[in-house]
Amino acid sequence: MSKSKKTIKRFMFILLFVIFLPVVLIYIIVKSIAKKSRYNVWRKNGLTGRRLVLSAGINELDNLEDFELKEYIKYLFFYDGYLVKDTPISKNGAHFFLNNGNDKALLKIANLSKKSLKMQLEYLNLEKTKHGINYGVIVTTKEVDSSIIEISKASNVQFIPRSLLSQMITRVQKRLKLDEGYVTTQGDKSISELVDEMYPNKI
Repeated sequence: MSKSKKTIKRFMFILLFVIFLPVVLIYIIVKSIAKKSRYNVWRKNGLTGRRLVLSAGINELDNLEDFELKEYIKYLFFYDGYLVKDTPISKNGAHFFLNNGNDKALLKIANLSKKSLKMQLEYLNLEKTKHGINYGVIVTTKEVDSSIIEISKASNVQFIPRSLLSQMITRVQKRLKLDEGYVTTQGDKSISELVDEMYPNKI
C-alpha cells in the first residue's frame, strides 16, 4: 500500500472519529439524564419497600430498572429475616451487608454488572477480604452453571439463581400477605428506619 493511501486512510479514520465522538457522548449524556429522570419519578411516585416486593414475581424482575431491582432485593432479604445495610459505593463491589444474627455476609446483585459471573465472584471475594467478612451471596435472575456454583462454594459464596430466587420471593410474599398486622403497622418506612426500630445496634 502506498504512503498516500495510508495517509488517506488515517485521515478518514480521524475524521470519522471526530464526527462520531460527539454523537456517542451526546447519546450517553441523554441516556444518563433520562435514567436520572426515571429514578426521580420512581422515588416520588413509584412502589418501594413491601409494596414493591408484593407487586412483582420472578418474571417481573426482568423488567425492573436497576434502581428498582436493588430496592426489591434489599427489602426481599429484609423481610426474609436479614438485617440489610448498604455498602460504601464501589463500581464492582458488593451492594449490601447482610446479618442474620449469627453470621455477616456481603450480597452482590449480578444483574447490576456487565461483568461475567466468574469475575463478579472474584470481585466479591476481594470485598470480603477488605471488610473482614467470611461469607458472600450473589443474586441473579438467571440460572447459573453448576461449575460456577462449585467454585463459589470453595470460597464461602452462595449463588442464588433464578429458581432459588423465585422460591424466596414466593416465601416472603406469602409471609407478608399473611402477616397483615405487621404489614399495616410498618407501612413503607425506609430500610434504615425499620432496622433501627426492629433490630437496634445490630449492624
